[in-house]
Amino acid sequence: YARLTVMGEPPSVSAYVVKLVMIAIVCISPAVALSYYIRCKLLDRYVLRAFLQPLLFCFVAICFLWMMWDMLDSLRDFQEAKTPVGRIIAFYLSLVPYIFVETIWAVLLLSTLFTFTRMSRSNELISMLGTGRSLGQIIRPVFFVGLLVSIVSMAANYYWAPRAEGNRQAIMLALSESD
Repeated sequence: YARLTVMGEPPSVSAYVVKLVMIAIVCISPAVALSYYIRCKLLDRYVLRAFLQPLLFCFVAICFLWMMWDMLDSLRDFQEAKTPVGRIIAFYLSLVPYIFVETIWAVLLLSTLFTFTRMSRSNELISMLGTGRSLGQIIRPVFFVGLLVSIVSMAANYYWAPRAEGNRQAIMLALSESD
């Protein structure tokens, strides 16, 4: 047992290196996003801000709905184990990487549709196309955010999401066994 990792598998140097690379990618991603934001033009910044607002709202809303849905299933177990509210909140906050990996594709889709529908309704896309910008130039910030979120999702899916779901299953199993 001393030769196994926390997750129960034998240690691997290559897996450890990949984990460190994924953590480095996640740590570097805010700096990459900030440098892109600083270097982009005014219309790109406008599209980026118009896209990031619904992206953040959709993620928070879906995350909250996921937690509420899960809490409805497991609230009785928490009550029977007399779990303090602080621990329940910490439990659900530890699930955020798993929820992120599971729902980010839907969040990206919804926020993209919302952003471009709103821009189309107010003829902003026509105005941007009228200034000589191509459609590719207009949607470039959205593609950049999608690429960055995909890379962060890959890192979360490699390390944090399996741990979060494993911890969730272990805690729920311990709560059901304590009855």
